[in-house]
Amino acid sequence: MIMEIHPSESVWDAVADDPAEAANLKLRSQLMDALESYIGHEAITQTEAALRFGVPRSRVSELVNGRISKFTIDKLVNMASRVGLTTRITVERSAPPRSVLDAANANVGLENAKKQRRVARATRFALIAAVDWSARSHPSPARETADSIWIAWKRTGDDPRPKYFRTRSDAVAHLESLLDETQGPSLLAFDFPFGYPFGSGMAAKRNLYAEIARRINDEADNSNNRFDVAARLNAELNADRPGPFWGCPPSEESPTLTAKADNRRGGPFAERRLADERLAGRGIQTCWKLYTRGAVGSQMLLGLPVLHRLLQRPDVRLWPFETGWDRKLDGTVLAEMWPTLFHVAYDVHPIKDACQVLASVRWMDEHIPDGLARPASIDCDEEARVMAGEGWILGLDAR
Repeated sequence: MIMEIHPSESVWDAVADDPAEAANLKLRSQLMDALESYIGHEAITQTEAALRFGVPRSRVSELVNGRISKFTIDKLVNMASRVGLTTRITVERSAPPRSVLDAANANVGLENAKKQRRVARATRFALIAAVDWSARSHPSPARETADSIWIAWKRTGDDPRPKYFRTRSDAVAHLESLLDETQGPSLLAFDFPFGYPFGSGMAAKRNLYAEIARRINDEADNSNNRFDVAARLNAELNADRPGPFWGCPPSEESPTLTAKADNRRGGPFAERRLADERLAGRGIQTCWKLYTRGAVGSQMLLGLPVLHRLLQRPDVRLWPFETGWDRKLDGTVLAEMWPTLFHVAYDVHPIKDACQVLASVRWMDEHIPDGLARPASIDCDEEARVMAGEGWILGLDAR
């Protein structure tokens, strides 16, 4: 991989009266840019980058955050050589400023160039959509109602608008139509988990979605076999003992699926994901709960097959697994959200679900792409847990 860097701006912001130090600073800046571009090109985590560069993860964090004073030219060259990164760097020599005013003008020019580079790197999505999913087993009422599927979306320059759907099949068809009609990057956020707790044996991401899609029968009228699938998964995960999935109508109870949580036995793994633990006490439900209010587990079993279907389209990526957090956002990005995290105005629409998806779209429009960046609150081990398959919630501990 060869990158050519030909900067033209002068570096007088820090050392306007010392051309030699300015050249050194310029060289370090370009090397850091090359290494950061490598991380983005490879779509790898900071942990993986640290392993490849042969440095502690904290050094990669300093690199990404532009802590130029932490690096020497030799250190940066060594990091680049470890990954076979060749950089051709040219530094245009410019005369030292003749006055303080000249130096200030050079300063402004460099700052503008930096701002332009940040804007160029930022991804503006042509389409942003928020999906409030539902696990209903029959079509929702003809009249708009809560606890059904609502989708809000916004195109560049337009106001967000919500729409009600009676069936999952109609909702998916609408999402695909939106994508077909969109030129440019798209961001679709769904309000169900994209992964199960670490250690559950269900962290295969795309392979998991494909397997769930193979097992789930979700008909056009919303009838489905999710309880049967959950019972079979329990038998495979927990040696014929009830759990970890729980919750069902009495008619669906079986030796491996119980109606109540206290009648089951969980497996030797976490009840909740790291992201869910961070939201403890705020009403977020466990992904194993399948029945009654807030049963996100059923939404997940009926939602992962939809992700699988969308992933068959070209240039679709899962956040944060396949995007490297905010590093690779071209094409279509699928992300997990929890609308309760966003400031919801419940006076903009008579149906609460519509208010929530509208608030979600507005938050994404205002905070993306920064809202997709790696949260500063998670450490190296926690990031590994997230990337292994648990996933993360959009907006949680966002920068």
